[in-house]
Amino acid sequence: GLGEVLNRMVGGGDIRCTRGAIFSVVAPTAGNGGTFVSANLAGQLHNLVDGNGAFVDISAGHSKIGNTLHAHPEHYLEEVCGRIHRTDRFSLLSFFHKDDSGLRMLYGDPEKHNSKFLNSDIIRKMTVLSRMAAQSTVFHIGSDIRQSQIDAMRVSDRIVIVVRPDVPSLNRASQTMDMFGNVGITPERMLVVVNFWGESGLANKQHIEETLSWKDPIYLSYDPGRINRCTNEGHLLQKRYPRCRVAKQLGQLAKRLLSDG
Repeated sequence: GLGEVLNRMVGGGDIRCTRGAIFSVVAPTAGNGGTFVSANLAGQLHNLVDGNGAFVDISAGHSKIGNTLHAHPEHYLEEVCGRIHRTDRFSLLSFFHKDDSGLRMLYGDPEKHNSKFLNSDIIRKMTVLSRMAAQSTVFHIGSDIRQSQIDAMRVSDRIVIVVRPDVPSLNRASQTMDMFGNVGITPERMLVVVNFWGESGLANKQHIEETLSWKDPIYLSYDPGRINRCTNEGHLLQKRYPRCRVAKQLGQLAKRLLSDG
């Protein structure tokens, strides 16, 4: 099984490896808050697993999270991908950048396109190493879903689908969920998150559930003031506003993912 594969990759001996969980976050429509949800969910999971969480941006486009957090890491995703077949879990950990909450983060140079150096082979290796390096890892998939991103979701424990409840975004999310079924990602592994809940002029719960054919999605409240201040200051939400409603909702989502696993 995968656990034995992980232990062989550690290098043998008396060292045993714990199989960490991987959660992929995808927002089928750009601008629906996928980066915000994936990074802040990773932060919540990090707290729940005693500071042994990680965030990896494997989106096909330009990584946005570095600019959001005002960070300038020593290593970017491209460097890790170029060395992936000479990397073990210990050296992978050395490539991560830590944000001010202690969350380990790995993402691409915002000036470069991740798709130029991501492929299915690298994704598979990254998945195995991530399970060895952290108890919980969030893969940020983004909205541009290519074969590499599909491969990552196939081997993830759960896939979180983020959608803003406007009609075009809901239709796009429904189509994406149908596509996931065609590539072997079953509904049992999916979890729908409705972002921007409470913003005026958007669809009601009945319309959301009927369009997505999904009962009881998780709703994240619309709170542009706090979220914009966190973005301007370069903080994750739970670092700046740990008791706000959205932070608590993300915490509940994190607990659900861990308990389901």
